[in-house]
Amino acid sequence: MRKATLFLLTAVALLSAVQWREKLITDDPSHYYVMPLLTLDNQGYAHILYLDIYEDWDEDTAFYSLRMASNKTGRWVSEEVTQLSSEYSWFIDLDMPTPYDFDIDGKGNAYVTFFDFLTEEEPKLFLATDSSGSFVVDMLTDNDNIQVWPMLEIDKDDKVKLVYVEGVMEQEEPVGIYFCYGWFEDGVFYSQNVWNLGEDIEGYPMDMILGKDGYPFVFYTDDDYVLQRIYRSSSGWQQERLTDTTEGYMPSACIDPEGNLCFTYLTSEDEADIYFVRKDGADWRSELVADSIDFDWYLSSSLAFNPDSIAYLVWSHMNEDWYYDLYLGTRVDSGWVREQITNTPYTDEVFGTGHDFVIDGEGYGHITYMLCGDYSETMQIIYAKSKEPLKLEEGIVENPELIDEVDLAMRDGSVRFSLSEPGIVQLDLFDACGRRVARVTSGFYPAGEHSEPLNLQGLARGAYFLQLTACTRKVSTKFILTD
Repeated sequence: MRKATLFLLTAVALLSAVQWREKLITDDPSHYYVMPLLTLDNQGYAHILYLDIYEDWDEDTAFYSLRMASNKTGRWVSEEVTQLSSEYSWFIDLDMPTPYDFDIDGKGNAYVTFFDFLTEEEPKLFLATDSSGSFVVDMLTDNDNIQVWPMLEIDKDDKVKLVYVEGVMEQEEPVGIYFCYGWFEDGVFYSQNVWNLGEDIEGYPMDMILGKDGYPFVFYTDDDYVLQRIYRSSSGWQQERLTDTTEGYMPSACIDPEGNLCFTYLTSEDEADIYFVRKDGADWRSELVADSIDFDWYLSSSLAFNPDSIAYLVWSHMNEDWYYDLYLGTRVDSGWVREQITNTPYTDEVFGTGHDFVIDGEGYGHITYMLCGDYSETMQIIYAKSKEPLKLEEGIVENPELIDEVDLAMRDGSVRFSLSEPGIVQLDLFDACGRRVARVTSGFYPAGEHSEPLNLQGLARGAYFLQLTACTRKVSTKFILTD
C-alpha cells in the first residue's frame, strides 16, 4: 500500500472585495426617475440617460421627459433631451426593453434614439443630438408603419448605426414585424428590413453590439422564449438559434478585448439561473454564473470586460427580506465568483434592462441603478464608480489561521474538502516541479463536505501538491509520497 504523508504547508489566494463610491444623480422625491442607461465618452466621463416622470394626482396629469446627466464638466449636470407624449406610459415596464438608447461619438457629442407617438397609435422613430450645444430632435421615419424599440451604437469611424422593430401596417393592423437596420449617408437616414419576426409587436428582450465590420449583432428572445442572434454574413443577413433547451431572457452582449463575441442571459423571470456564453470558433461555450437568483420583476444582467479580458457581470438579486441588492460576478480560472455590491435594509437597488455597467480603459467599473426605499417612495438614480480598478489580486499566506470557506485534506487515499457555499470546483495534482499530473475532479459542487478518490498508482516517490480552486479561495496542500 502506498502512503502519502501530509506536509503542513498551505497557500491561500484571496480575491479582494470591490469597494464603490456612490453618487445620487436625481434628488426630487416628487418625481420618478427610471430606466437609466450608462455609457462613457472617450475621455472616461460618464453619461446617464433616464426617464423623468412627474404625476399630478390632483390634476390627473402626468409628464414624461427624457433627460441626460453627465459629469464631463467635473460635476454632475442634468439636461432635458425632449418631452415625451403621455402614451409613453404604456411602455414603462421592466418586462420590456428600454424604449430608448444612446451613445457618445469621438468628439463628445451625444446621440439619443427613441420612439414617440404622433397620434395615439403611431409610434415613430426619432434621433436627438447635442452637437450644436443643445439637443435637437429629428424624426427619422415618415412612412405609415410603426417603429419601436430602437438601439444605437456609434462605430469606430463615428458613424451612427441603429436597429429597431418595425410593424408593417395594412388597414391599421400589423401584417408583419421586422428587425430593421438603419444608417446615415451624407446626413440622410437609410434603413432596410433585415429579418421577419412574425406578427407580434410586443417588446422583444434584446441587445445589440457592433462587429468589427460595423454591422450589428442583435441578440433577442423570440415568442417561444428562445434566444436568437441576427447578424450579417457574406451571403446576407442570417439568424442563429442560440438556446435549444433553456429559456433565455434579457441578453447582454459585448465583444471582449481579444475580439470574442460574448453574451449573458437569464433563464426565467422569477427564480433564474444566469449564464455566460462565449463564441469559440464556430461553437458557443456556456458557463453557469449563478443559480436560483430570486426575481420579482423582470430584470437583466449587464456584462463588461476589464482591459485584461476578465469578464464581470452585475445583476439584482432579492434577499431574504424581499429587498433587492446588487451583485458583481467575476470570472476566474475555476468559474465565477460573486460578491455583494449593496446591502441596505428596507431599500431596493434595482438594475435596469439595458447597458447599466461599463468598465473604462483603466479598469474602473461604472454602474447606474434605481434606488427606492430609504430616500423616498419614488425611484431615484444612483451612479457608482469602483474605488480601484477591477482586477484579480492574489495574496499567498503560509499556515493560515482561518480557512473557513474552503478546507482541504487527504485521508486514506481520498481528498477531502469542504465548501461553505456552492460553486464550481477544480482539483488538480502537481508534481514538485509544478507540472500538472492529473485533474482529480472538476464541476459544480453544493456546500458541505466532499470526498474524491486519489489514484496514486504509477507515481514516483517524492513531493506532490494538491490545488483546490473553489468559491473565493485557492488552497494548495503539499504531501510526500512514500512506499
